[in-house]
Amino acid sequence: MLACLPCLFAVCLLVPDDPIFSGPQPGEPLTPFMTTVALGEAADKSIDLVAVAAGKPTVIVFVHERTRPAFGMANLVMRLTERYGQEKLVGGLVYLTDDPTETLAWMRTVAGHLPEKVTVGISPDGKEGPGAYGLNRNVAVTVLVAKNSKVTANFAMVQPSIQVDGPKIFQAIADVLGEKDVLKVSDLMPDRRMAVRRPNAPKPASAPQDPKLRPLLQPLIQKQATDEEVIAAAKKIEDYAKANPESRMQIGDIARRIIAAKKLENYGTKKCQEYLSTWAKEFIAPPKAAESGSPKE
Repeated sequence: MLACLPCLFAVCLLVPDDPIFSGPQPGEPLTPFMTTVALGEAADKSIDLVAVAAGKPTVIVFVHERTRPAFGMANLVMRLTERYGQEKLVGGLVYLTDDPTETLAWMRTVAGHLPEKVTVGISPDGKEGPGAYGLNRNVAVTVLVAKNSKVTANFAMVQPSIQVDGPKIFQAIADVLGEKDVLKVSDLMPDRRMAVRRPNAPKPASAPQDPKLRPLLQPLIQKQATDEEVIAAAKKIEDYAKANPESRMQIGDIARRIIAAKKLENYGTKKCQEYLSTWAKEFIAPPKAAESGSPKE
């Protein structure tokens, strides 16, 4: 079964030739919408980010998928916003989900990896996001830059790349602020909580898959495996993931690609599918404390 995983990776890395649109385009209004705050003193309150901005330069990041590239891009943009300060640049990070309770629990688990000085929340409008915004659920991240409640730049990314997309977004933010000097991605180092690589480090997106993952995953996805065998295989995978954060995220990426390709039912038993679903949600960033989100035995 795992022989088809490289194919799934290849499909996910394809970039369409046609332009991709998501959300209001440059020149269009940034209309009011509500967000449920997830973290900080305002947690659980509903706010209108557009009203909070009151026409000031604004950056809003909608996260459509909980993937590593989306997580890294969202954090990068929000940490740039933190760098300028809310008085100069208002920022909002909004997760889109059909399961806000689960997403909120996940966000609070990884709170140490999320920005602290911008609004981080969940859209109450589900996976589609605010109805008036026309967001594209087939992209991973939508970044809107605005001023005077009007969009000045829009970035819709299927496969976000910090090295490719980051400088363009930084330039758009500098433009809206009237800044001549554009910060570089490397200017935000050395914060390890961001998915930004050091100058000489390998790019995460091109890192080779850990060769130990295939033999670890094979017992898990056997159709004839008993629940006890699946649980034992999953424990070995989770133990390995705790000791190897990069591989942990690769396991999460594999699970998310299987689910995105609507192939989950082809892999193993129901118990196996429970683990894959859990890892798709939890294995997205290195854990602060090695917590397991595994299904109950």
